[in-house]
Amino acid sequence: MDQLAIETRGLVKRYGEALAVDHLDLQVRCGEVFGLVGPNGAGKTTTIRILVGLSEPSAGDVRLFGQPLAGSGPALRAKVGYVGEEQAVYPYMRVSEAMDFLRAFYPRWDQDLALRIADVFRLPLRQRAGELSKGMRVQLALVLALAPRPPLLILDEPTAGLDPIARRDFLSTVLGEAVGPDQSVLMSSHNLTEVERVVDRVGIIVHGRMAAVRTVDEFGSSQKRIRVVFQADQPPAGILDQPGIAGVAREGRGYLLTVDGNVEDIMASLARVPTFALELLDMSLEDSLLHYAGGDRRA
Repeated sequence: MDQLAIETRGLVKRYGEALAVDHLDLQVRCGEVFGLVGPNGAGKTTTIRILVGLSEPSAGDVRLFGQPLAGSGPALRAKVGYVGEEQAVYPYMRVSEAMDFLRAFYPRWDQDLALRIADVFRLPLRQRAGELSKGMRVQLALVLALAPRPPLLILDEPTAGLDPIARRDFLSTVLGEAVGPDQSVLMSSHNLTEVERVVDRVGIIVHGRMAAVRTVDEFGSSQKRIRVVFQADQPPAGILDQPGIAGVAREGRGYLLTVDGNVEDIMASLARVPTFALELLDMSLEDSLLHYAGGDRRA
């Protein structure tokens, strides 16, 4: 787990005057499932397109398995499986033909795995790709990305277009069985509930920069919300400015505090003040994302 499947240092991508990725430092360890989350326009897809060679960075360093991506040959790129928001499959090929076509290019192709995942998704093997629904094209793209058993799998919104049953099958069966301990996964998704279920660590990207990287449990233990209603008209001086209080929002007569660390000390200091209500609340990954993306600035 100490080796890195992905490492970016000071990654920058500009489109004219617009800065899509702003000196991004990203590390994905070998053998882990890493979730990349953030609001629209945060730079997730741009970062992924750079990692898979579909876009050139404006500055910075990108390494896959310790090797520079710049100037790399097909051997390094063959270690990466990729499913993007648009599925590029020859429309005239039948599902089985698409499998056979790609099978010739990948020595690690696992035909049993491909057929098993296709069966889970109930993909019609004799149907042409161009005749499949959008959701089935996504499923086919996932099959074609997983079957080569790439050491690194990069997924950009992999469940977009899938119905709830297909999403469940992908998360439980596909990620649970198809991804082995020697594989690494970088998954970008807007469905934070899905991310929480399957990832080892989460990176929150905002305005092209990495705002926070933690395990799901670390987000839950270090970040809390505190709802407090003071008996006095005004809170005691400085009590809302303690280290660890990252956001303050008014709620009627009370306050909703976003706390990032130092939770016990903050609760203890609030408990020493006369209050009508004092409540400690867990934060979801969505709450954390809203906090880092500026959701608590309404205060």
